[in-house]
Amino acid sequence: MLPDGETYLVIGNGVANGSPDDHVGSGTAALFIIRAAGPKGANWARGTDYWKIPVGLTGENNGLAMPFLVDTNADGKADVAYAGDLKGRLWKFDLNSSDPANWKVAFSGTPLFMTADPTSAGNGQPITAAPIAANLGSRIGGVFVAFGTGKYYEKADATSVSPQTLYGIWDNGSPITTKRSALVRQSFVPSRHADGTAAGAEFRDLSDNQVCLSSKQQGCETKALSAMRRGWYIDLTGGLGERVVFNPSLDQAADLIFTTTIPGDIEACDTDGNTWYLRMRMLSGGSLNENLFDTNGDGKLDTADARSSGSQKAGVRKSLRLVQDRPTCTGIDCDRGPCYGTQGTGTGGVGRDLTACAQLDSGRLNWREIVR
Repeated sequence: MLPDGETYLVIGNGVANGSPDDHVGSGTAALFIIRAAGPKGANWARGTDYWKIPVGLTGENNGLAMPFLVDTNADGKADVAYAGDLKGRLWKFDLNSSDPANWKVAFSGTPLFMTADPTSAGNGQPITAAPIAANLGSRIGGVFVAFGTGKYYEKADATSVSPQTLYGIWDNGSPITTKRSALVRQSFVPSRHADGTAAGAEFRDLSDNQVCLSSKQQGCETKALSAMRRGWYIDLTGGLGERVVFNPSLDQAADLIFTTTIPGDIEACDTDGNTWYLRMRMLSGGSLNENLFDTNGDGKLDTADARSSGSQKAGVRKSLRLVQDRPTCTGIDCDRGPCYGTQGTGTGGVGRDLTACAQLDSGRLNWREIVR
């Protein structure tokens, strides 16, 4: 539901809508907001039944990926949307009006953030998956948005090794104009056991560099203003074509989960290749400093496993979701069971891999008076 009280379908206009085919579009990226109840009259009318909010330049063979909507004032109505385009720009849409005529691109048409690959050219990186976002509450304020870059829908994409990146961006109400220089870099490091031995090439960990968004953030109270940053980035494996084409997610503890893909040297959309599951802190992009994956293959997660943030699997697999085995017993002594990462596979099946459960607070978290 949006602020006018109506229910809508909110989508991007899709990739490369200016391509030379039977349905050539304007080449402009745009957000579409469509009445879920259908048109009010016999035909669909723009400005009455649907709204189109274009971004960028006309004719640049662009397209907008799927958006992520956020309710920033907790009134049960989404008032902001975030979405990326093929040119590597992350856009914010201001929907905070009961009059749809006032819905618009935020920051007077300037993107919230512009990606830049690690080459000297600093090329924009295509965004084809939806971002994910979360309110940061009154202490820090604003919204934190995470997304990855990459594309995989054209034949040439199967062999492309263009560098791609994971990003975490703090929307504090103003756009970022300095690209990745406003961010802290995190990087992949070898996954190691407690004794220092490597866990193997199919596992990897992350650095855990501090990311201070605000002096109100825990651990950043004494930091100088010049030390504050607007988020973080992680460059994916160079030379292998690793990329993000599936939507990220958050687990119950608000830890960030990405599924990255390294295609095989075949056709685009083929099931060959490899997939990395990555779990990290949302606000820093850093390691969770936990044993998240079964690195020794004994079917258990314990101190014998190495500290790891990522696990590689064969084949192209889709967005990871955490699920927990639910026991049939009841009562205080009932073990909740292990957690698994489940995801669709490129062959239409469902994968299932052991991973750590979300670390949630225990005890009384809240209360509500039922009867006075």
